[in-house]
Amino acid sequence: MAGTVVRSLGTSKFPNLEYLELWLGTDEYGGNTTVDDLRPILLGEAFPNLKHLGLRNSDIADSLAAALADSLVVNKIETLDLSLGTLSDAGGFALLGLKSPGLKRLNLHHHYMGSEIVKQLKTLPYNVDVSNPTEMDVDEDYRFVAVGE
Repeated sequence: MAGTVVRSLGTSKFPNLEYLELWLGTDEYGGNTTVDDLRPILLGEAFPNLKHLGLRNSDIADSLAAALADSLVVNKIETLDLSLGTLSDAGGFALLGLKSPGLKRLNLHHHYMGSEIVKQLKTLPYNVDVSNPTEMDVDEDYRFVAVGE
């Protein structure tokens, strides 16, 4: 997904929107969205009734995880979906710091995290899907999103 589309979405007015799912993709296929492009959404102001936020299939999953751990939107949502991306131990560690009183589900399906961080994530006080691990010791340049071509 192009960053221009995400920036445009962040300035849109959908006060009743409850479910938002963006498949961000990779730069090689036009997915040049950055964390800064998502800032209005992460601040929790763009969609005041948001309950589900999916930032899926992203090759910047670690950066997203770090930004979300400190974001205001996680205080509003019930479900956070970072599945199908290139999430590694660094992103998993950032997610351990999530402080969200209403979060019920964290979807990290298809990831590059090791067993130790997965074990720690499973102790969080909500449902955490860490299924479908991918070989974690792959060089960062060889980590792929689940849907690319």
